[in-house]
Amino acid sequence: EVSDDADVSKKSTTSVLIDVSDVNDNAPRFSREVYAATLSESSDVGTVVLTVAASDADLGVNAVITFSIDSGNTNNAFSLNETTGDLIISSALDYETAIAYTLIISASDGGSPSLSSKAKVAITITDENDNTPIFTHASYNGSVVENAVGGTMVTVVSATDADSGLNAQLVYAIVGGSDALFSINSATGVVTVAANASLDRETTTSYRLSVRVSDSAVKGSRSADASVDITILDANDN
Repeated sequence: EVSDDADVSKKSTTSVLIDVSDVNDNAPRFSREVYAATLSESSDVGTVVLTVAASDADLGVNAVITFSIDSGNTNNAFSLNETTGDLIISSALDYETAIAYTLIISASDGGSPSLSSKAKVAITITDENDNTPIFTHASYNGSVVENAVGGTMVTVVSATDADSGLNAQLVYAIVGGSDALFSINSATGVVTVAANASLDRETTTSYRLSVRVSDSAVKGSRSADASVDITILDANDN
């Protein structure tokens, strides 16, 4: 409004429109500082692990948020949708290669200059029974005198399993051959003369056992077989 100083004052009014533009003075804020997930190593490529979210108190382009992975993405195991925040499995997982990932992710706005914030994604990989036990040899050899008493050690078989926990806990058994004459320690793989066994070289000079190693997986146990050739040595019993 404006007026003059005359005795009979006159005045005029008008409107003034003030446009207040936004300044990019707010950084995006994640909904949480740390996200966490647990995945089986058999999870399919393309699986959405979780969705991260962030907000920005600014307006317009200054509030448009883009997501990205900054570090920790070993072998590019994961990808992050820059618009939706979906974290996706992008390559096959393997517990025996990596049991966990710690990703550092960013949310950046569209301002100039851009502002950003960071969060952490902690991912734990669980083991699946995807490895079969492997004997150190396909066949083993041992010998024992014919008058050996029960419990006498003949040989030792051994195997390894690349899994973990129960999936790698091995159990040995004799599944073929003269199991009445020989025993095997289910935990150690030590083959011994069975209790009350009667060996006689003049009757049988050698035996072949079939042994099996199995893992202790709750579901889908895996196993492998090997052979054990045992030579009976002569004792001066005649």
